[in-house]
Amino acid sequence: MTKFFQRNESFQKASFPEKLSPQRLSTAMANNKLHVRLNERVEEYKLTPEEVAAIDKARGQLSSHTTFGGFAGAAVGAFLGVRRRFSPWASFALAGGGFLIGTQMGLVSGALAGVNTIKTLPNSEHLMNLVRDVQ
Repeated sequence: MTKFFQRNESFQKASFPEKLSPQRLSTAMANNKLHVRLNERVEEYKLTPEEVAAIDKARGQLSSHTTFGGFAGAAVGAFLGVRRRFSPWASFALAGGGFLIGTQMGLVSGALAGVNTIKTLPNSEHLMNLVRDVQ
């Protein structure tokens, strides 16, 4: 154990890995507190299994759209760089820019697809209020 953990008894009780620096540990604890607070807010709403399934589907749509958009943007950028006979560094930069733009476009389309999925629920306003409330 590091000296920092030996001096603080509250950290001795928790089983944290030794490789975490104090800054990373405080960030992890802050994220954990935020996660606990969000879970408490979600528990207040008593979500049905159908709503939980819709949230999972929307999350998957967001992830897949973002991933596909990034790869498609990078591929188009690399293709244009090779097709226009740019130098390797310029082609790489063009592919990187295409990846960033594609990821952003995928994020927007995934968010819209997720919202449409949530709107298909019979009581979609309940879930939309939860999202607004947690933000």
